[in-house]
Amino acid sequence: MSFICAAGLCSGGTLGACSSEPAAAVDAGSDTQIAPNPDAEAPDTSRPVLPDAADAADAAQSCDEAGPDGLVVSLACTGLYASFGAKTVANGVRPYVPGAPFWSDGAEKSRYLLLPAGQKIDTTDMAAWKWPVGTKVWKEFKLGGKRIETRYYTKAGPTKWLRATYRWDDRESQATRKDAGELLADGYEIPTLQKCDTCHYGAPDQLLGLDAVSLALPGAQGVTLAGLAAENALTAPPVKTSAVLPEDATGKAAPALQWLHANCSACHNDSPFAGASAISLRLALKPSELLGPTPTPVSSLSLYSTAYCIDSRFVSSDAGTTFKVLFGGDRSRSAAYVRANLREPTGIAQMPPIASHKIDTAGVAVLGAWVDALPPCP
Repeated sequence: MSFICAAGLCSGGTLGACSSEPAAAVDAGSDTQIAPNPDAEAPDTSRPVLPDAADAADAAQSCDEAGPDGLVVSLACTGLYASFGAKTVANGVRPYVPGAPFWSDGAEKSRYLLLPAGQKIDTTDMAAWKWPVGTKVWKEFKLGGKRIETRYYTKAGPTKWLRATYRWDDRESQATRKDAGELLADGYEIPTLQKCDTCHYGAPDQLLGLDAVSLALPGAQGVTLAGLAAENALTAPPVKTSAVLPEDATGKAAPALQWLHANCSACHNDSPFAGASAISLRLALKPSELLGPTPTPVSSLSLYSTAYCIDSRFVSSDAGTTFKVLFGGDRSRSAAYVRANLREPTGIAQMPPIASHKIDTAGVAVLGAWVDALPPCP
């Protein structure tokens, strides 16, 4: 079945996006980048500790409390903060912004990465990074400037990741594990861990938004492909560390390509565990396409060749309408555009089918403008 991915969409009607993916990593909702201290000594992450006595008094649990997977119950104990009460990020923890931001129902996001000292990312395959054991990643979500949840991933073994979701209280003084998910009154959903796994398992090593393409695009900040290469943090650094999205005769391709990569690549890629690996549709931009010695034209991208004028078996309420994934010249017959504009209780036709209840109107408009400008399909 040729169901497609748009706005975090995944194929088949059962898989969807749960990335925490993309707005700037900022300080308390401002537009100012949080700058890590490059000379700071990395913290000791061998055991969780509360940063200071004042935080200990305000934390929901002690750091001895953990779930059955061994991860602590309180976010204060994960190593993100030097001072939980002041929300001061710990030394060695680096804020970052991917160059291809992901739609998360309008939430403002801040992202943080901790690489274990002295370790490198295995980039032997530039399209399938392998992160060192001890890597930690956090993604914080805000609504109306208020912290709602923080998602946490840590690599515990060569092929083992542990993950947890922490729910903030109304005062933002505590953040406690809530892996079962929650649907808030305004329609925002904190996904279950199982929903998060649906998309994260589609990444070669489970991390989304931390890939060669996303970190090489112009919008990347804090942690970039060029920066990692300069720090000697990659086992096989590429010759080219910056990428520019290609453009076509429409003049509207580049932002649409960026949006599709950010919101669809978790499922529509070559990884055998990706949600849409069983179908031919590939909506991930590849390092070989953007970081090669010569630019790849839009018409030669796998994203374009597997989507443009390719039949889709998506069926709308109007059974007489035939769809293609991207129907040149007609967004109304493009399954990618139509499904990204759906939100429904069942989540069968909408994309993404899980963990999203609000349409990315700005992103979908970018996609629609490009589709309308493409040459008509036969």
